[in-house]
This record gives sequence, structure tokens and C-alpha cells, in this order.
Amino acid sequence: FPSHDTADTTWRYRVRVNPQPTAAFSVDDTVICFGDPVTFTSNSTPATGTNGGSPIQRYRWDFGDAALTNDTSIINPATYTYQNIGQFGTTLIAGDQNGCLDTISINNLVRVLDTLPPVNNDIRYVSVIGPSSIRIAWNPTTAAQFDRYRLSRDAGSGFTVLQTSSVIGDTAYTDVSASTLTQAYSFALDVLDICNKPSVAGSIHSSIYLQGVSNAPGQVQITWNPYTGWAGGVQEYRIYRAASLTAVPSFLTTVAGSATSYTDANLCAGDYCYIIEAIMSGGPYTSFSNRACVAAQSSASTTPVDLSNVTVDYNANNIVINWGTTTNPASDFIIVTGK
Repeated sequence: FPSHDTADTTWRYRVRVNPQPTAAFSVDDTVICFGDPVTFTSNSTPATGTNGGSPIQRYRWDFGDAALTNDTSIINPATYTYQNIGQFGTTLIAGDQNGCLDTISINNLVRVLDTLPPVNNDIRYVSVIGPSSIRIAWNPTTAAQFDRYRLSRDAGSGFTVLQTSSVIGDTAYTDVSASTLTQAYSFALDVLDICNKPSVAGSIHSSIYLQGVSNAPGQVQITWNPYTGWAGGVQEYRIYRAASLTAVPSFLTTVAGSATSYTDANLCAGDYCYIIEAIMSGGPYTSFSNRACVAAQSSASTTPVDLSNVTVDYNANNIVINWGTTTNPASDFIIVTGK
């Protein structure tokens, strides 16, 4: 209360200075997806000391959303959904019941991610490596907010997810649940970011399913579905042939990248196994088919070959036998003798 001194007319006042609170806050996430809410919680504390402090009762938040005037709140905790993308600072003014205030500002506190889908990365190739196995390889992603790869397979009834991986360096996968001796498979890959947004779908790659049939004596016809997925298509197909399912194949011939069949002629009776290799046009990748085995029908003539002459060579102590030519392919002749 003021006192009045009549001698010098001096007024004296007693003033109490209240201590200042300390503003502080926390946020439940600092990297969020556009459209997701974020919650700010005040951790402000009253002043301490001889005079003490009063409880915190007032809050004013400014969430720093660019060019907006309604990005504020007076409640605690405060939840806000940003209307822009980018990085935003937050300011809190905390006040106690005495009207004392403290302010805290943190720059670039919250990062709101963009709404664009991540960049997709293409499959390099799919290649059959066994009766139940297909190898799929792809380029590593350049997506900034990468979360996971998602590989899908179509076995004829639509795509279903085959495998996911959150390791950015995982760029290959072996499908061991395929049946490569009975059908082809299609594969698609996309990338998901941390906001669960998928990339635009890339090219669909289809494996090669090879079949064969002996449709005439001494012939085997092989057919296959074209390899699909490479932007430039297939430059050529290389055909390999082996004598059994497990034998090492040898190169047989090359056909155009537009071909889907080949006839192997002039064969003797027996088993023949084939593999084809698709060569990427202008690129480094290839794709192998399954191994298709066929029992070829014999093309050998059953008509005896006429002998030209038989000569006794007394000096060499042997008999020389000569016979005419044949138009049928032959790898062996059987000579029958008698007495």
C-alpha cells in the first residue's frame, strides 16, 4: 500500500516481482506424412525459488504453417494438421496465473513429406534357374523416403504379393514356389515410401515357358512364349540342346527376337532336351527358359542298302565291302555276314 509523507510529499510503493515460468514442449513425431496430425505437448514448469511461482494456466501455440493465420492453438496438448509440405518451426508462449510469460521457439522442428509417389525402379530380368525356381533382379531405388520394395507375381489369376523387403540393397529374389515345367509367370515391382504411397508400376516381366513335341520322324518342334518386360524387346533367342535332363547343353543355333518356335530336324531316335536364352536388345541382361525334353521319333530308313561290290584283299588279309549312298540320315550301318 502506498504511504504519504507530508514533509516531502513522497509516495512510496511496495512492488512484488513474480518469478518467470520456463516454457518447454515436446512433439510426438518430427517427420510426418502430408495429411497426418501431429501433437504438441507443453512441458512448461512454474518458477521456483523464494517467491515461488504459480501454476501454468495459459498456452499459445504457433505451428509456423506458411502463409496461414489459423495455425495456432490455446489448448494443451495441441494437435495440428499441416496444410503445406516442408519444414516448420514451432513457438510456444506459456503463462502462469500471475500473468508471467515465457517463450520457446524451435526452428525446422517438423518435416511434412510431399504427396508425390516415390520413383519406381525397373526389373532387370526374370530368369528360370530350375524346375521350381525363378530369379528376379531389379535396380536399386533412388526414392528419398524409401520404406520397402514390393514384388508381386501373376500365375494366371492376377497379381499377389510375393515378397517385401525394407533393405534398400536387396535387389534380387529367388521364387522357389514356381512350376516352371508347366507355365510362365509374370512379375511386377513397386516401391513404397514411409507414407505408404506406392510408386507408379514399372514394366511387367514374364518368364519363358518352353515346350517341345516330336511331330514327325527325325524332328522336334519347340515353342515358347516371348519374353516381355525390356523396353527395347528381345534382340535374339539362343537355343541350346542336351542329350538328357541333367546333361550340360551345347549351343545349337540362334533365331530372331520375334521368333517363338524352332524345328530341329535330322534327328535320330532318342531324348533331346532344349533351353532357350533371350538376349536383351541393346542391353546386358538375359533370361533363360525351363528345360524341355522330348523323345524324338526315328527317321532311319528300314530299307536295306544295296551293296556295290565285295572284294577280297589277300595282301591285307581282309574283305573290302562297298555300298551305295542313302538319302536318309544315318549315323551307323549294320553289316550282316553269314557262311
